[in-house]
Amino acid sequence: TDYTLADGNVTITAGATTANIALTVVDDALDENDETVQVTLGTPSSGANTSLGVNTVHTYTITDNDAAPNVTLSQVGSPLAENGGVDTITATLDAASGKNVTVNLAYTGTATLNNDYTSSSAVITILAGATTGNVTVTGVDDALDEATETVIVDIDSVVNATEAAPQQVTASITD
Repeated sequence: TDYTLADGNVTITAGATTANIALTVVDDALDENDETVQVTLGTPSSGANTSLGVNTVHTYTITDNDAAPNVTLSQVGSPLAENGGVDTITATLDAASGKNVTVNLAYTGTATLNNDYTSSSAVITILAGATTGNVTVTGVDDALDEATETVIVDIDSVVNATEAAPQQVTASITD
């Protein structure tokens, strides 16, 4: 999936001192780390010096040329009840990545963390090959009579992806 090798054998013609073997990189759409290919020269089958270059390892680097995917936020579950209602915040990539993607979140709004809601995490990790990851916001019941409160979730920063545009979702907590 990363390269093709034309042939596993090479012939050095009479009178020549070198020969080439074709290694072709396969272009894909997957953002991934640079990769290496190692080609080891085996034992020549004939010639004056059959030990020349035996087990010599040649390392080549395949440099990735694909853009990082874009990430967006969405939610399911708002408004949520104060007494344990759950809102699921999902980060979605527009294409799979060969790298783990980290989406760091910032929480603001009129609701207070741990008094009015809890969050399963301030980080969404999307594993390599996947396109989504999520966290949950859960309402915390209290004895106060209060108006509807909000939890605003923003993308603070992203590693190994790009924020498509400023991303924000707002969850409402009903008393």
